Amino acid sequence: MPKKKSNPAATRRERVGKVTVEESTVQATKYTPMRKRWRTWCRRKSVAKEDQIREHESWDQAVAFASKLNEAILTGKVKPTDEPTLIKLREIHEKIKTSNLLGKRSLNSRLYANALEENTLETIVEVGLTTLSVVDEVNTERKRVGLSTYSLDWFMNDFKDNARRDVRKHSLPTYEKSIERFVAMKTGPNGGRGNKELEPPSKKEWRQVMGVISGWIGASSVGDYDGLEKRIQNMINLKQGLNGAASEGTKFRYAEKTKEFGAWLVDEDYWEKNHFRRLPKLFAYSKTSAAATFRPEQVEKLFQIALTKEKYIKLIPYISFLFFAGPRPTELANVNDPSVRFKWKRMDEWKIESDVTGGVLYDQPVRDENGVRISKGARDRQPDLTGNGLAWMQWWADRYNGGKLPTTGEMFFSKKPWNDLRKEAGLYKSWVKDIARHSYTSYAHWNRNWKVVEDYWLRSCGHSAATYKDHYEKKKALEDCEAYFNILPPKTK
Repeated sequence: MPKKKSNPAATRRERVGKVTVEESTVQATKYTPMRKRWRTWCRRKSVAKEDQIREHESWDQAVAFASKLNEAILTGKVKPTDEPTLIKLREIHEKIKTSNLLGKRSLNSRLYANALEENTLETIVEVGLTTLSVVDEVNTERKRVGLSTYSLDWFMNDFKDNARRDVRKHSLPTYEKSIERFVAMKTGPNGGRGNKELEPPSKKEWRQVMGVISGWIGASSVGDYDGLEKRIQNMINLKQGLNGAASEGTKFRYAEKTKEFGAWLVDEDYWEKNHFRRLPKLFAYSKTSAAATFRPEQVEKLFQIALTKEKYIKLIPYISFLFFAGPRPTELANVNDPSVRFKWKRMDEWKIESDVTGGVLYDQPVRDENGVRISKGARDRQPDLTGNGLAWMQWWADRYNGGKLPTTGEMFFSKKPWNDLRKEAGLYKSWVKDIARHSYTSYAHWNRNWKVVEDYWLRSCGHSAATYKDHYEKKKALEDCEAYFNILPPKTK
């Protein structure tokens, strides 16, 4: 009978001659339940490495193995090799010599992990035994979790496939290079939906967002995607805006664009599936919040300050349209492209009167006469420059355009004085995307003094029905609506 030997670190431990048999408890993890483990130990040099520490499927199996190993240690004898065995060894030796002559080499695991050596009998035996031991160890783990066990062929093919996949992973381009190609496609002539060209602000946003993402992951190969979605999720959560943490909308846009980049990687055959597909769901938010707007007195202060300096007075046409016609800012001026400005010929000589506001209507096409996209809208429309907006234009024309409303040339805009004006009026930090357009649409929609059909402002501003419902349902007081459209230039109040 084997002698028992107590050990507080093990549930059970016994000696079988020169070999120790141990039973222990492996604590549960997130993925595996608590289980028992049976192992045999023998550190003698005469024992093969793979037999010095071995795991078994039961206590009885471990004891049986320990008995055999102990007997082998005690006898220490090698039986004479019979003639058939010698013949087989000679055949193996001839195969080894042939493989060496053909230049086939193997890794000598005992000497240098990365050194290519000629095959030797010792190397082949060592590699073979090590391989079989690894297969046995892996199969023990697979059985434990209910998976089928490897055959040697299956194991080696799996190993080969994984090794080749690792080589391919490191031969792929980096995310930085892939993002450069992706952005070039998105900002090209066919980067939008329906293979249409995106407008300049959308192109700018793509460059900006993907540039940030490239900074997060650009150095890695596109074959390295494990844990990447989580990394980007964490970076988006840490994203900062002008006034602290980035808004929910900003985070969602980053997630959406990352997902689209992932879809492009699939289309380019870099990935088999989109590893970023879940990101937008992780940053989903309610889009039905009321649109941000300025109070009438805030807008009036902006116009009053605009009257105080020559550099601001030049901007009167721009801010008159911006606050009293509801355009998208890019329809008036692209802040990053001086060649994109509102053309006065679109006013149709100021002849189309508005029966609703007392102002004038003008043309806002989606594309200009050269086919260049100048509006994000889905269709051409006629915005309504309200009566007080027209009054501001006339005030400016009387003093700076010989009393005539402009019909040729283009609208003036300059980024620096525009930023200075907003800062002086105290609106720069609270200025969010399209806030002037939202202010106009909200006060116009709830101004009960103007009798219009239900979809008048939707068509005039170029909103979709869903957007209009989501953002402009919050009612404005009639007093505020009247105050907003009574912001007038000097001597006309």
